[in-house]
Amino acid sequence: MKTTRRRSNGAAPFAACGLMLVALCLSRPTDVRAQWTTPDANQNIHNTNTGKVGIGTTNPTRPLEVLASDGQAMRVYRNGNFADWGVMIGFALNNSSNASVDYAGVHGQIVTNTAGAHGGNLLFTTATSGSLTEKMRITSAGYVGIGTTSPTSALTLANGSTFTIQTGQVHSTLLSAANLTMINVAGTTLGASLVFQGNRANSGYTGTTFARIRAGKENSTDDNGNGAITFDTTNNSALNSLVERMRID
Repeated sequence: MKTTRRRSNGAAPFAACGLMLVALCLSRPTDVRAQWTTPDANQNIHNTNTGKVGIGTTNPTRPLEVLASDGQAMRVYRNGNFADWGVMIGFALNNSSNASVDYAGVHGQIVTNTAGAHGGNLLFTTATSGSLTEKMRITSAGYVGIGTTSPTSALTLANGSTFTIQTGQVHSTLLSAANLTMINVAGTTLGASLVFQGNRANSGYTGTTFARIRAGKENSTDDNGNGAITFDTTNNSALNSLVERMRID
């Protein structure tokens, strides 16, 4: 008796493998990946996903959260090295026409670009009449200027600025239409001063010092903790030459 052997269909094993792969894919959790649009005519792209984005963290709690183990979470860079060039972080909201506009900004600015000795300013701007204008800066020397781009001491207010000290419901306004400058006290005392400056009418003199209040140590002795406040003024014959008029020990 002759036995006839049937040849197996070679496609069957491959079909079985394909079904197994499909079953495995369906049984595994779907990986969620970021989806980005293709660039438009202006090379703009955007993320089509909803939810929060985490960099360095799997549990972001804000639209964008960055976890930085080295302490620097973000760096804003502009490819340029010219003096006075800057790079800005802008704060935008909508206006009455529902258009996105900048209401404030923080700017880093080049003062000097010398390699190994570069220096920079930090500027703060707010929107006035539809345009960002500088309101305050911290210079590379550590001076703070409010209303002026050229502070000459630790704190300088522009002409016409007002400095107000307020405690509870009682407040007093100081230095109306004058400058406020915080400086180190020269001489043997150690402390700081309030310097009152202004312009002399019709004389061409600008930044003239008229008076000063100083507070600090009474003398330069290391173990002496006594303090003093002095009140100094100038006169027309000796401009910018302050003379002590009163002292409180």
